[in-house]
Amino acid sequence: MNRRAPQLSLTEWSRRLFLAILLAVLGVAGWGLEQLRTIDQEVRVHRTEEARHELRSALLSVQSQAAQSLHKLAAWNETRQQLYDPGYYHYWLADRLTQMDTAALSGRAVQLYDRLGRALDGGLPGLPKTLPAGPPNVLLAPAGSDERHLFIYAPVAGGNDKPIGYIGAQVDLPHALSGLNGLTYTNPNGLHLLPAATGVLSGTALLDNFRYQMAADTDWQSLRQRILNTYLGLALVVLGGFLVQFLFIHHKLARPLKHFAERIYRLNTGDRELQAVQELSKPMPLAELEIVRQALQGFRHRLSEAYQSLESRNAAFRDQARRDAMTGVLNRRAFEEDWNALLEQASARPLTVALLLFDCDHFKAINDTYGHGTGDQVLKAICYVLGQVMRSVDHLYRLGGDEFATLLPHADEGQAMRLAQRCQRALEAHDFRQYKLKEAVSVSIGVAVDDIGRTDDLTRLQARADTAMYRAKRPGSARVHLHGKSEALDSTLVASPEVSALYRALADPTRFQFLYQPVVRLADGRAEYHEVLTRVRLGRDVMRPERFFEIVRNRRLEKDLDLAVLTRLHQELAAGAIPPGDGLAVNLFAQSLACTDILTMLLELPRSHPGNPFLLEITEHALNQEGADLAAPMHALREAGFRLALDDFGKAYSPLGHLAELPVQYLKVDPALTRQLHRDDTRGRMATRFAHLMREAGYVLMAEGVESAPQLERVRTLGFGYAQGYFLGRPAENLLHRTGAAASVLAGTPDGQNDPDAVEEGHQKTQ
Repeated sequence: MNRRAPQLSLTEWSRRLFLAILLAVLGVAGWGLEQLRTIDQEVRVHRTEEARHELRSALLSVQSQAAQSLHKLAAWNETRQQLYDPGYYHYWLADRLTQMDTAALSGRAVQLYDRLGRALDGGLPGLPKTLPAGPPNVLLAPAGSDERHLFIYAPVAGGNDKPIGYIGAQVDLPHALSGLNGLTYTNPNGLHLLPAATGVLSGTALLDNFRYQMAADTDWQSLRQRILNTYLGLALVVLGGFLVQFLFIHHKLARPLKHFAERIYRLNTGDRELQAVQELSKPMPLAELEIVRQALQGFRHRLSEAYQSLESRNAAFRDQARRDAMTGVLNRRAFEEDWNALLEQASARPLTVALLLFDCDHFKAINDTYGHGTGDQVLKAICYVLGQVMRSVDHLYRLGGDEFATLLPHADEGQAMRLAQRCQRALEAHDFRQYKLKEAVSVSIGVAVDDIGRTDDLTRLQARADTAMYRAKRPGSARVHLHGKSEALDSTLVASPEVSALYRALADPTRFQFLYQPVVRLADGRAEYHEVLTRVRLGRDVMRPERFFEIVRNRRLEKDLDLAVLTRLHQELAAGAIPPGDGLAVNLFAQSLACTDILTMLLELPRSHPGNPFLLEITEHALNQEGADLAAPMHALREAGFRLALDDFGKAYSPLGHLAELPVQYLKVDPALTRQLHRDDTRGRMATRFAHLMREAGYVLMAEGVESAPQLERVRTLGFGYAQGYFLGRPAENLLHRTGAAASVLAGTPDGQNDPDAVEEGHQKTQ
């Protein structure tokens, strides 16, 4: 499946563009700096070569000048005279020699040598005592550590042009080089000569032993700095420009568009706050955004008008949904909504509520005798009379059939009784004979007053009002009865023992009786779960399930029953009545999943008892009305560790579309459908094919009502994962002393009766 690419905001695009420009500028700057470094290296190489050539030329020039000065001294008569007679040699060195024009030499650095090359008078300090071997008139490096001076010598010729001796002199190299005025690339003061191992160097070897400092190239350094400053300036200008552009886009485009998006989102979610948004009333700085603002402003006005029209229609629809179509009074849905509104008020401060229940006596006989048309007229007349007596703020609700109710907030027992008595007198005064009735019509009224603050307070208040109403129906009663707070329920519920027993059990869940029937996994015969079967005690007997479920449905007590059963189940688990590791299959009405208290209690089960697996069975026929609202809580339960099963599957024939939308893992096939599986007719083939279809769709099938060996073998052949029924195990009151009956059944030695008819009859009685 193709996924849509993530959408980026304008600010994010601008930020990425700015980052790309920054990287580009850094890349160009890096390239430019690399080019500048290459040029700098080339300049250095060039200057080094030029400095070497320049130094070679300078050394040759110094040698030439020194040689000229030395030859001038060698041709001087006084020099030859000193070699013939060195009697005043020191005077000659100190006085006469300084008068000669020998700029390239220093008078203190001249030494005369005899024909054998030995210094006269022992030699002067710092000069060679003996001339080195080699041709004369050559610039040589002295031995030792002298880094500033070079030594040059030349022969002194006699009358026959033969040397009578030699004259040598030291040359101050930095002084001589600085006098040339031609050094551009080298610094004369930075010259120094490394001492040679042989003591004598000349020519190229002499140049290689020179170390010198390059003269500063101020022109190139200045140009290089200007280039760097230019790069930096251009980078700052480019980045600053794009930063200004980014801020402009963010403040002038992105932020207004974000505000527009928020307003449109509020429109999408139905937020009415958009009608007072100030941004839509201010002109935008950009023409394109101003067009969008004006369009959105116009759309907002039209949407506001449409919203008001829709609100008025919805108000009418809500009123219709809250009203009984026949009598025109409020229905049970309105009763529950108004009760919840009272609970919200009671959460802030204590609230006393009076409940009045109205029930038409012998209404079934009226319907059977005179027909439903007359019965409807009687009900309409009762509603009309009661509406005339009640205040405009009081509401009359039709709870179902011939039963009506009204809620009186902030009313005490006296006020509630006075209203009930006025209603009774008005009903007695009304002429019902106009509807062709031969007998009088009477209405019994039960009154109960109590403080409310919790959800179960309605159950208690209804039970007390119901008790009072049945007491009012007693022969000789005044048709109006108040159930006092100190009055016990047991002493007054005589009109309907079943209703009395159910209300007592709802108020005290310990009155419920639990039976546990094994749900056997066919792969290994283990009872992986035990279904919790709820029973209501009625004296020494037990009320048949179909009877108290009928009362629950007629009085809309599904949520109350599930809440009480879950409370009892928590008590059983806490008391250790269920062994750790035993799985429990719990039945639940579908509409109860929308109740926060019930969902909270369900989610607490796996947290409090992690060792017990839980299977939640939801009745299939409720999905026709509740399926669309079950997905979210069922997903939450599945994430909490519950396994989910659809109970009575195949009985209500709910749309498969609802089933596909729910996270159901198991389908618990209804006993009626289980009995069809082994039949060799059209119904049997349809049931078998339907089982194959559901198993191929990925559901685990559970067969309910397996009452014989052929049925068991059939469901195993069809690939059912689990089975339940009398043939596999009877319901038991105690799980702590159970036996392994299921395993023996699968092994071929069933426990209990194997007569299909007898077992089927027992199953129907238990279920």
